[in-house]
Amino acid sequence: MESPDTREVDTESIATEAREARITRWFGTVVNTRLLVTGYLVSGSLAVEVQRRPKKAKVTALMVLNMFSLLLGLCAMITYGLQMAIEPKLLTWEQEVSYDGGARRPSEESK
Repeated sequence: MESPDTREVDTESIATEAREARITRWFGTVVNTRLLVTGYLVSGSLAVEVQRRPKKAKVTALMVLNMFSLLLGLCAMITYGLQMAIEPKLLTWEQEVSYDGGARRPSEESK
């Protein structure tokens, strides 16, 4: 059996990990959104400028920006796919019960 101190440490470490995961997820979402919006604004502005006065340097810059965006998108998709592949899956209550060796819900024990 686990001592109360061990349970308390486990609970604290789980809470810390959950907090860090929320911060990481929030930060990633905010930064990704800002980059996405900024990239659309810059690309759109440059595309409008290229249509008005096409010059070789502007066209080249727009193509480089588009290729960079595609590269970042590809990296993001690969990173997300790898993260989903290695991240442990959350268990449902029924899966946890079967893993615990057939423990029953408190309501089922009284029946």
